[in-house]
Amino acid sequence: MVMKYVMFDFVYPVIFSICMPHNQVSYKGLKPTSAGFVKFIWDDEKQEVDVICYGESISLELKSLGCIDADIIKTFVSSEV
Repeated sequence: MVMKYVMFDFVYPVIFSICMPHNQVSYKGLKPTSAGFVKFIWDDEKQEVDVICYGESISLELKSLGCIDADIIKTFVSSEV
């Protein structure tokens, strides 16, 4: 599954539909620091989700930080609530 994301203050990811422009997403008081596309892939062998971040946001003029963003997002999606 491919979605868009914006990372705020290098720590807080917001993940949303590819139908929505990056510049329509905000997080009160925080600055967008990277943005792009995120792909979630289930790894049967590891029994966990792999996260791949790539690309850029033209509307925000920000690029993905690749593995750095992917590691942060993976931490959020792998956390037990």
